[in-house]
Amino acid sequence: MGVTYVIPKLKVKIGKRISDDLAVYTAELVAVWLALLWVEVNRPRKAVIASDSSSALISIKTFQSKSRQDIVIEIIQVANNLLQSGTEITLIWVPGVVGNELADKYAKQADGNSSVDIEVNYSKAEIKSMVKNIVKGKWQTLWDNGQTGRQFYNIQNKVGKGRNMNSSKEEEDVLSRMRYGHTRLNKTLVIMKKHADGNCEFCHSPESVEHVIQQCPKYQEERQRLSSQLQRKYVLNIYLVS
Repeated sequence: MGVTYVIPKLKVKIGKRISDDLAVYTAELVAVWLALLWVEVNRPRKAVIASDSSSALISIKTFQSKSRQDIVIEIIQVANNLLQSGTEITLIWVPGVVGNELADKYAKQADGNSSVDIEVNYSKAEIKSMVKNIVKGKWQTLWDNGQTGRQFYNIQNKVGKGRNMNSSKEEEDVLSRMRYGHTRLNKTLVIMKKHADGNCEFCHSPESVEHVIQQCPKYQEERQRLSSQLQRKYVLNIYLVS
């Protein structure tokens, strides 16, 4: 992960690569800390540090952070030393801060450095997030390479995505059966040895959920009617929003 601070008038642009997989909030705090260190070295009479991270600045202002109290303390100590030595420090929140595009550019460049410039310890929340991502990655690999549940895989190939559960239990049962392909259509019945070949009696193709909803000529009229209803709903939603 890269962090940068930029001083456009002095043409100063410093980018550092910090430990990977840190939270953006942590990176924002580190950037403020690095900017203060530059001020400490160069000792201007006044310094204004602008950031577009309101959460980082609120933590510094209140001296409180649920996840990165360690970095906040470092920032307060440097700022206090500067104030005692006569340097006036002002931290301001500016959304879309001038020079932010440059900062993002050099932060990305710093992220590409071959080695880490500053090792930053992980917070508990960041460690939990890393473990979650690792587990999720292994789960995704198993799901991608699995041999079972392929019907559902064709519908949802990314793990960990939830759904809005605004339906009744009966409706959810129907939707779940359709997703997993466990229905009373012929393709399922043949597995249960309750149908001769599993084919559609109308067009003689395998009678699956996809076949009934998307392919079978028998339901072409119903398919067109459903499509028209969805289009009307979509146009209505656009009208309401506009």
